[in-house]
Amino acid sequence: MRRLKVAIADDHMLFRKALASLLKTFSCVGEVRDAQNGKELLRLLREEPADVVILDLQMPVMDGAEAAEVIIDRHPDVKIIILTQQNSHSFILHMMEMGVHAFLVKD
Repeated sequence: MRRLKVAIADDHMLFRKALASLLKTFSCVGEVRDAQNGKELLRLLREEPADVVILDLQMPVMDGAEAAEVIIDRHPDVKIIILTQQNSHSFILHMMEMGVHAFLVKD
């Protein structure tokens, strides 16, 4: 069985590292890399593409919405899961129409 490559982008280091540690406990997950913002995440994806990206929406330097647009354009096979505190139906619908695959509300 091929194990998934996962990339996480979240500016809260403790949350990001805890999520990475949790994901590594699943047998279907192989490599987990992490970034503190969208720009850093895009650099990681250029070096080695991921199967799944878990992306926080609110980050400095480059936020999750901007990063998602670039990922959808440059890496169309990557599945994107958005982490957010926003649960606005219109915003979620907009992001899904854009090409995001799933949402996880942080609260």
